[in-house]
Amino acid sequence: MDFFSTLLLIIIVIQFYKYQDEYKRKEEERIYNICNFLKDKIYKKNKEYVLNKYQQRVTKQYLLNQNIISYSTDFNNYLTTFVSNSSNVYSYYKYNCVK
Repeated sequence: MDFFSTLLLIIIVIQFYKYQDEYKRKEEERIYNICNFLKDKIYKKNKEYVLNKYQQRVTKQYLLNQNIISYSTDFNNYLTTFVSNSSNVYSYYKYNCVK
C-alpha cells in the first residue's frame, strides 16, 4: 500500500473508534436517564421495592418508547437488566438503578 492508502485507512479506523465511543456514551446516558425514571416510580413496601399497577403501565410504556423491549428488576438486589433494540442492535445492560 502506498502512503495515501495507509493514511486513509488510519483515518477510517480513528473515525470508527470515535463513532463507537460516542455511541456508547449516548447509550449509557440513555440508560442512566431510564434508571432515574425508574427510581422515581419505585417505593419500598414491607422491605421490598415495588411498583404499583399504574406505575407498572407507565413504566412499561416509557420503556417501549425508549426501545427497551424487555426488562427485569430484582429490586431487593438493586439490579435491573435491560434489553434494548436501539438501531436494530440488541444490547443487554445490567445496572444498579435503585439505591
